[in-house]
Amino acid sequence: MVYLDNKTANKAIMKIKPKKSYGSKAGVGVVLSEGTGHESVTYITEGVETGLSVRDAVQNERVIATLGKENFVNIDMALLTDKIVICMDNDGKSIKEDKVIIQTIERLKQHGKNCRNCHSVTSKRL
Repeated sequence: MVYLDNKTANKAIMKIKPKKSYGSKAGVGVVLSEGTGHESVTYITEGVETGLSVRDAVQNERVIATLGKENFVNIDMALLTDKIVICMDNDGKSIKEDKVIIQTIERLKQHGKNCRNCHSVTSKRL
């Protein structure tokens, strides 16, 4: 659940966290777009907001939101096609230094996935 400001549509400034997930997120992937089959590229996004933007940009591809970067490494391989693009928030950390991304790419390759493109969006949100 994401709370938004009524006037700006940005995340609401609140005393509680403006985002809340219920239940376990382990291995979770929210499929935002099925794509056009197994030949589709799968775009894995860090959050639903980024995922919806990506879905609108690549309408014939599979888009899955992981509900947090920590879930990239645990995503259910059955949800993925063979070609993967990782779309994450720009947290200011180099991809080469990001242990979660390194582990994710290694796991994807171990499962025969092609993860040539790993993109970090240039701002906090697309």
